[in-house]
Amino acid sequence: MKQSKEYFDEVASNWDNMRNNFFSDDVRKAAYKTAHVEEGKIAADIGAGTGFITEGLIKRNIKVIAVDQSFEMLNLLKDKFSHYKNLKCVQGVGENIPIEDNSVDYVFIC
Repeated sequence: MKQSKEYFDEVASNWDNMRNNFFSDDVRKAAYKTAHVEEGKIAADIGAGTGFITEGLIKRNIKVIAVDQSFEMLNLLKDKFSHYKNLKCVQGVGENIPIEDNSVDYVFIC
């Protein structure tokens, strides 16, 4: 059985297409609305993948710390949004999130 990290490293290049079958844009919009996201704040996107949640946040002028266990996913996310200055990508897992306590205003877990 493949480990989660191996799986996501392997499917990273296809993830955006695959994700469309799992999560609609309505899910993303509902998450932002529920969190009452505000411009200028800081959010952590845990399990960021290729940036489904990250994308809308940085477009709302929110600084994002994107965390994922897969280097391949993070590399795609970085390439996709390299023109945004409010993005930091870090490798990590849910059990050991590499973010200081109380350093973000919002946490999105995917």
